[in-house]
Amino acid sequence: MNADRVAVYVAQGVSPVCAVCLRFWRGREFGLPGTRCTAVDDCGGPIKGDTFHEYEGPMSEGRFSDWCFVCARESKYGILVSGRERIVGVCEEHVEYLRSMQPVHRDTPNVPVVLKDGQRLVTVVQLLGPRRQTLWERIAETEKELAAS
Repeated sequence: MNADRVAVYVAQGVSPVCAVCLRFWRGREFGLPGTRCTAVDDCGGPIKGDTFHEYEGPMSEGRFSDWCFVCARESKYGILVSGRERIVGVCEEHVEYLRSMQPVHRDTPNVPVVLKDGQRLVTVVQLLGPRRQTLWERIAETEKELAAS
């Protein structure tokens, strides 16, 4: 792992956390497809409902909340994921980005998302907005309506 190669992967959309994870670089050494790594469990960031729980590398525990998991700039918010203890940072720009993504599953809508300075608590729904119906769900619903008529 070197800074130039890390920067190349981040520019291609790999989370900065993954780009400095030894498991990610082992995946490159073993020739794993795409950006797959050697994590045993499905590992990833808050978009996947995780806190990079299999991260292995030079970043200390406190750094997860200090910088944005999307772009590595200084974080303004910390995301708490249900069932996980680690707080993952996100900057102002990428909080907006997360709002526009509309994740498919929000099984725990009251998971708190805290400002980095701890002054305010908001829920996932407050941060990201209400869950929208996916295209697949809309198609299935329409097919049921057509079958019933």
